[in-house]
Amino acid sequence: MSKYLLIFYNSIQRSLIYRFNTFSLLFIQIFVFGVFFYLWSSIYREGGQIGNYSLGEMVTYYFLVIFLSLIIKADVAWRVGDEIRLGTMTTILLRPISYFGYTFSRLAGEIVFNTAVYFSSFLILFLFLKDYLNISLNLEQVSFFLVSVILGTAIYFLFFYMVGLSTFWFGFVWGFNFTMSMIVSFLEGAVIPLDLLPEFITRMSNFLPFKYIMFTPISIFTKRTELTLDLLIIPLVWVIALYFISLIMFKIGVKKYEGYGA
Repeated sequence: MSKYLLIFYNSIQRSLIYRFNTFSLLFIQIFVFGVFFYLWSSIYREGGQIGNYSLGEMVTYYFLVIFLSLIIKADVAWRVGDEIRLGTMTTILLRPISYFGYTFSRLAGEIVFNTAVYFSSFLILFLFLKDYLNISLNLEQVSFFLVSVILGTAIYFLFFYMVGLSTFWFGFVWGFNFTMSMIVSFLEGAVIPLDLLPEFITRMSNFLPFKYIMFTPISIFTKRTELTLDLLIIPLVWVIALYFISLIMFKIGVKKYEGYGA
């Protein structure tokens, strides 16, 4: 356990070293949010409507999309793919640690750092937008939201961990990773709320794990869905399934691992 705590701590230290990248990404995301906020305000001011969302609900939805994206999203697939392709995975495999545990601990450190940085920043942004945000919370809702975010983060990590592991068979394909990122962003509701999309897409999303990354936690937070245990049990089942699939992929893939330039 101490080995993974050290990896976790080193990940936080590394994030501190590259904090300029963190703040640059924060600035870009807030700028994009500002542009959309101006567009939404113009639409609603002219008497327009976006689905069944009020202006407050729309602003709150994307406020949370950006906040959660900054915290939980990392280039897991790219890193795993690079470590396979460049052969640096070999040095990790020679250490008395699990590669999965190593990768997860590194991500956990980044999430803790990102949460500390972005939470304070978004708290300030909240003060500027509080008249537009639609927030009314109770303890049960907050509890469901936090557990849902944790499960969504696990789904995101496991899926892109597996995308990275696909390098064992296909080599590192930048276009494939990018395409997967775009598809997941769409199906998780980060681009457009899923309940504004055509019904067949909404139905399809019910058979996939991705809506539990963004859409479900935000729907819980904004009270656009009824609080039932299904909101937590189904993503938990997905987490367990993806975890075991990733173990199988790694076990098979590492057998044919040739070091790719090691």
